Amino acid sequence: MRSVPEISDEITKAMQQYSGEVAKAVEQALSDTAEEARKQLAAASPRRTGRYARGWKVTKTAQFGEFTVEVHQGSKTASLTHLLEKGHRTRSKKGWVKAQPHIAPVEAWAQAAAEAAIEKAVKG
Repeated sequence: MRSVPEISDEITKAMQQYSGEVAKAVEQALSDTAEEARKQLAAASPRRTGRYARGWKVTKTAQFGEFTVEVHQGSKTASLTHLLEKGHRTRSKKGWVKAQPHIAPVEAWAQAAAEAAIEKAVKG
């Protein structure tokens, strides 16, 4: 018959293995969701030259056991996101340029998709 510390060690080892597998599955699910969100943003972005639509990037960061995925606009066109999403005054300041909401719908989709993917990864 095994002692209590041996059983405790086995349970601890199994839980560590399970948490590692879940962490990898969650990381993969978030990466896939972020990449799909980037593609949707590129497709939904307003086009004049196409530079803004091509500027969407995915950044993944892992620090201290925490994994972060961020979809953002590149540095040269980042200042356009708010102007295009919310609308803005014209250069002559006599009119208003209509808003072209393209980020908010993708953000709502990405949040729902990430939650579903994480839930699926945890349940196995």
